[in-house]
Amino acid sequence: MHSRKKIIKNTRAEKRKEQKRTLVRRIVWVCVSILCCIGGVAWASGYQPFTVTSVQIEGADLIDTDEVATYVLSRMEGRYGYLFSKKNVLLYPRTAIAVELPTVFPRIEYAELHYHGDNVLVVTIHERRPSFVWCPARDVAPVPVVPDIQEELENEDALALETKAKSEKGVEAELPTPTSSSGVATQQGCHFADRDGMIYASAPSFSGPVFFTWYGALVDTTLPIDGNRFLSVEEFDRSVKIIEGIKRAHMKPRYGVVGTDTIELTLAGGERLMYARDAEAEETVANFLAAKDALPEDASFEYMDMRFGTKVFYKEKEEDRVMSVSE
Repeated sequence: MHSRKKIIKNTRAEKRKEQKRTLVRRIVWVCVSILCCIGGVAWASGYQPFTVTSVQIEGADLIDTDEVATYVLSRMEGRYGYLFSKKNVLLYPRTAIAVELPTVFPRIEYAELHYHGDNVLVVTIHERRPSFVWCPARDVAPVPVVPDIQEELENEDALALETKAKSEKGVEAELPTPTSSSGVATQQGCHFADRDGMIYASAPSFSGPVFFTWYGALVDTTLPIDGNRFLSVEEFDRSVKIIEGIKRAHMKPRYGVVGTDTIELTLAGGERLMYARDAEAEETVANFLAAKDALPEDASFEYMDMRFGTKVFYKEKEEDRVMSVSE
């Protein structure tokens, strides 16, 4: 009886051992199968018919297409996790390359990538178009037309300010004087800027008023000029709206100086307009139009200072005045 129980016990133990061995074999088999699948996919990802071997650049006019193609190919070198080829037509870093190209090549506004077939990746680039010219800041800056008046604006009414403006002549700021007879800058170091205010390429000297010219310091002096800005995106957008508003009043802004807190525009007739960098575009344009309409008939102004809200200072010939454009 005792011997029979021992035999049954040994049999059960053997079955348990066999079940464990079977489980281990199955686990090993599954792991090997997974590794084989991963290895096969990794090998297939680098199989020549499924990879990008050449890059075709389209849409380029001024950009060196060879440099762009070389950069794109370099971004597809190597493998993801040492396994999957970055050159695979399904796995290549499409989004990353599209984002990086405008940074590496500032002349590119944006790029589109698609696989053409026959191992060819087509990169369609859209180049920036010049809308403005930016030149380095000179050693000049707009000077307040009426000194030390900011505090008093909160307490004095328009009549008192007008009296003060007449008695205290403002010091006129010296603007950069263009070297060409046509009134457009020809100094060295100028660059093109696109419609969004992005500086992207060196600009030649001009013999005529081709582009509105900005003078100012770079937003980030630690970065190269190309790909940099002279105003933040928001400030530039507001200034463009102000310039467009002035144009609608049949006046032609020609160039502007970007100061620390102030932007000063010079019009084709030599008139100067000053406004704060953080000024709202609609309000500034409305104040300008109201002040312009309030001028005596056939009168012109030398400058108009719009940095003080609805209190607009202007100089008409030899007179300094202040008007309120509040409703």
